[in-house]
Amino acid sequence: MPNVLAEAARDGNWLLLACAVAALGLFAVCAVVLTVTDLREHRLPNEWTGMLAAGGGVILGLGCLASDTGWTRFWGMIGGGAVYLALMLVLHLLSRTGMGMGDVKLGGALGLYAGWLGWDHLFGAIVVAFV
Repeated sequence: MPNVLAEAARDGNWLLLACAVAALGLFAVCAVVLTVTDLREHRLPNEWTGMLAAGGGVILGLGCLASDTGWTRFWGMIGGGAVYLALMLVLHLLSRTGMGMGDVKLGGALGLYAGWLGWDHLFGAIVVAFV
């Protein structure tokens, strides 16, 4: 994300910069709420995982319109969400303990953000999540 912010500011692409900052802000708020809720209640509410996914998808989708590499970012975002969601679903079905459907939905949302940045970021996010 820092690279996107720096490039957008340098190029004067204010729509891309605004979308990236808004998506980052939404991500930060949702991450804090989901972390606190998960630690207290061992669940991830649909309202917050849905807001992270839907809000992030809309904001980052607008960012695709403002980017020179918009289609690459768009398909990376869609593919990233699908890949991470599928991976988490397989892990949920295999493990059945400790990982619920909230984690699966969160994986899909995180995949949107990481995929928007690129496939290398998606791979890094998946690896870091399991270390």
